Amino acid sequence: MQGKVARSANSNTVETTLQVGGAGNFSYVAVNSDGSRVYTAEALPPPPNGLLWIIDGFSTSILGSVVVGHGPTGVAVNSAANRLYVADNEFGMPGAGKVSVIDTSSNTVIATVATTGTTPLGAALTPDGTRLYVAHFDSNTVSVIDTSTNSLVTTISMGSPQVVKAHPDGTRVYVTRSGGGDRLAVIDTSSNTVTASIPVGNLPDGIGLTKEKVKRVIKKTLGRAVEDRLHVGLDNRGQDYQPLQDSADDGRIPWYTYWQIF
Repeated sequence: MQGKVARSANSNTVETTLQVGGAGNFSYVAVNSDGSRVYTAEALPPPPNGLLWIIDGFSTSILGSVVVGHGPTGVAVNSAANRLYVADNEFGMPGAGKVSVIDTSSNTVIATVATTGTTPLGAALTPDGTRLYVAHFDSNTVSVIDTSTNSLVTTISMGSPQVVKAHPDGTRVYVTRSGGGDRLAVIDTSSNTVTASIPVGNLPDGIGLTKEKVKRVIKKTLGRAVEDRLHVGLDNRGQDYQPLQDSADDGRIPWYTYWQIF
């Protein structure tokens, strides 16, 4: 597969492409804290193994690969601890999915974590790196893993979870639910319970967090404030885009709906 690996922050144009892997699919990418390494998992290579590819983020050269479980998907990296986590989908393999734990200083698998869920997709770490959240699409659960012991802490039930994103303050984790409701679930990380389920539109399959300047009236004075914004990508291809009530759609990106983080 030929994947796009670099963009210009100024012109939003593709700078280069790399030929990575063979017949597999690439859905998820993770970048370490200084941008020097890019990681992407190749799903659906010949079983029973998959591959995690390592790319130099500056030169865009391919540095190598690591053998992981079959059908790897979600990737999450903790640069401070030299750890990287890959959700292994285990397509067609017996039993539930698992998570491969990789030491990024040696690029070797040092542990695997068994989960009770099937078809793991997205994965995200809390900012302190102590918890890993993995979405299991087919079993309708999210696994919570203790990264200090590489063990399963609990599972959270929700319909068709897919993409996972942690808030920078670590208090919340957001999960898209594609199909069966098309919602965004909000998880309280202190209790690992779902505190909100927001309808967001057709097939949400991406989450982004930004800080944006917005207009606010404070004490009858119109001013600007910087607020967090949660961006949910919607797969609205083939449909007319309808902005959701209370969304702040600027009209420029018709497949995205904007929500204020609460």
